Amino acid sequence: MRSGLRRGRGGRRCACAAGGVSVLSASRGFGAPIEDVAISAPVRYDDLDLTTDRDVHRLHTRIFVAARHLCRQLDNRYPIAVSDGSPSCYRQAVDDAMAQADDAVARAYGD
Repeated sequence: MRSGLRRGRGGRRCACAAGGVSVLSASRGFGAPIEDVAISAPVRYDDLDLTTDRDVHRLHTRIFVAARHLCRQLDNRYPIAVSDGSPSCYRQAVDDAMAQADDAVARAYGD
């Protein structure tokens, strides 16, 4: 589900993806097909200096906010979710985005 680090218009970004949520694709009850859904959004950091603790903290805060927002969107679009024992939407989104943020911080120190 990781879409990787992107450089696009407007500078550097990492992707925060929320998903891995299994939902019933029909509301008829049991026997309905189940599908996995996911959404993602870029988290910009081109205005941050990732060699400073303060700006790394700001990036982490942006990731937390984006993950919360994306998971709420999924909850609103697909209110009936099937729990399969996998990590929560928020935890999975944060973990995936933090791995990308760690890579970006490492690159900042390498530049």
